[in-house]
Amino acid sequence: MPIVSPRLALGGPRVALLMLLMATLGCVPSAHNGVVRISDGAITLVRTDGPTVRLVAANPAVPLEKLEGYVVKVDGERRFGRLRVQEYAILDAGDGSTPFVGVLTRVGLQWELRDQNSGSTYRLVGTSVAPALAGHQGEVIVISGYVAGHHEINVVRWRALGPPPGP
Repeated sequence: MPIVSPRLALGGPRVALLMLLMATLGCVPSAHNGVVRISDGAITLVRTDGPTVRLVAANPAVPLEKLEGYVVKVDGERRFGRLRVQEYAILDAGDGSTPFVGVLTRVGLQWELRDQNSGSTYRLVGTSVAPALAGHQGEVIVISGYVAGHHEINVVRWRALGPPPGP
């Protein structure tokens, strides 16, 4: 069995310096809740406790530029004062309601959405919705509306967020 000095076992001064550098510069997992704001091309999160955090998408499937005004939870790594967002969840549609978020699918003549928050599949009702949604089949959309019946949503407003995240 090799003999290891206590200094090497703990990592030594180089590892301690690297850890200190990482703690001060970033690369630390982080999660925040707040409202997304866009100003002069910069995307920021106004946290619920007051401060703002600059956001950068680490994954092209995170549509930060389309989430303005929504209350979201973002997860990622802090690097050099910015949060590189890897995952997000929409908590509030900006009007106090919890939105329905999922991939838009068509079943026969009906439009459906499997909600990411609840796991339930909802049928979208309202004759004015069908023509507008036709170009967004297979995309992730966020819907504000109200439950009109058993697993039916009457759509008040909606926003396409883009293609679903890859495997």
